[in-house]
Amino acid sequence: MSPRAIFLSLPLVFVSADELSTQYSEGRAVRVRMETTIKMETTSLELRRDGEPIEGHSGGSKVSVERSAVQVDRTLASSDGRPTRVRRSFEELDASSTIEFGEESRDVEGECPLDGVTLELTADDDGDVDVEVTEGDTPDTPGALQGHRLELDLDALLPPRAVEVDAGWDLESQSIRRALGLEVERALFPREESESESGGEGGGPRSRMRGSMMPFFQQAEWSGKAKLVSLDEEHGGKRCARIEIEIEASGDMPEPQWGGDRGRGDRALDPRTRASGLVENTYEVKLEGEFLFALGDRLPVALELEGTVSTEMHVEREGRDGGSFEIDSRSEGSLLYKVEITLLGADEEK
Repeated sequence: MSPRAIFLSLPLVFVSADELSTQYSEGRAVRVRMETTIKMETTSLELRRDGEPIEGHSGGSKVSVERSAVQVDRTLASSDGRPTRVRRSFEELDASSTIEFGEESRDVEGECPLDGVTLELTADDDGDVDVEVTEGDTPDTPGALQGHRLELDLDALLPPRAVEVDAGWDLESQSIRRALGLEVERALFPREESESESGGEGGGPRSRMRGSMMPFFQQAEWSGKAKLVSLDEEHGGKRCARIEIEIEASGDMPEPQWGGDRGRGDRALDPRTRASGLVENTYEVKLEGEFLFALGDRLPVALELEGTVSTEMHVEREGRDGGSFEIDSRSEGSLLYKVEITLLGADEEK
């Protein structure tokens, strides 16, 4: 057997940085589908007055948040393998949440101003991105045209250098934020007013569709690792590199800003009221999953991350009668984040 035949029979264990970089050529179009589901539940809640437990105030809550987006990107111009002009059409944008507090429940549908809108993104000489609305109504929501990049967000997970199977690399906080869609989340899913802010009435649970699915996601200092585990994964009939992803974040949450009076007689017993005596408010997120990159197409094609989210809050306040009041609560839940990217033919784009 010739040396060349022996070489070709060996399993592929090394890939260059170019082979694991996305190809942006003029006319190339892809459809990107993103789905996020977060479910949180209060797992413990203790209230004490002057050190003694307060009975009959469980106050447990459940929150479910779902976000989905479908966009089509077509590269209109590129230079040195990077896009310089991209047309981005938002085919679907949906945001909803369900909040349960005791026997009360409320569903909230968020408005997404970019739904049905087409943008043209152009890189200027300084590398900044100019954004122009070419189809649909120009949104008047602050920030709707900010945070957009020409490149795909999943590019942030690719290795910065040549890599071999079983080798890993660190993921920086900014790269993780981008891969999770946090840089553009406020543009796609802007914050909605709560009833108390808009002057509405009613004693139901207050709810807000915020720019971030969880307020601390935007401010978190993320860290993570990626590892190339295979170059022979099959996905949609394509040979792919499979990359394992592990990311996490923990720290102090921003101080909450509570909405108006819920109409109950004893606001001191409601952990969602004023937090002027906030002592501790922390979070922890751990996610893991896999990332697939089609080697022949030079295109990221799938990401699925799943894991846990938990928060803890401790409040100490002086009561109106001079006594002390304390709240300890913990919430736990899950997060699922999925992205699917499909290469389109010339007749498949809307």
